[in-house]
Amino acid sequence: MKPPRNPRSSCPISCVIEKLSKKWNLLILESFRKGKKLRFSEIIEELPTINSRILSQRLTELEREGLIVRTVAQAKPITISYVITEKGMALQDIFEHYAVWVRTWGIASVCQNCYVLNRPQKRS
Repeated sequence: MKPPRNPRSSCPISCVIEKLSKKWNLLILESFRKGKKLRFSEIIEELPTINSRILSQRLTELEREGLIVRTVAQAKPITISYVITEKGMALQDIFEHYAVWVRTWGIASVCQNCYVLNRPQKRS
């Protein structure tokens, strides 16, 4: 069997980076903390500097990857919301590890308004 053209293509870290490294993807996923259902406007409130066109694209990509699910409520008025999947929730621990790393290595001053850094820490 021939080895892959790019040896990194079989590297798990490279695969994750390829899927999630687009700007906003991780922050969008982090906005679903606690598994809550969010409407488009609520995600915009969480990430006020994101362009709505970009948010729409990223939500579609995250849905395609199975990290979120888009639901349409047929009630009047029709509402569209998004919820994180089990696959997406599995990334929440990674966000906690990022926060610990930032606190440990002293770059928290850059992230003063970050919810991840400012929420209560898990007890060991």
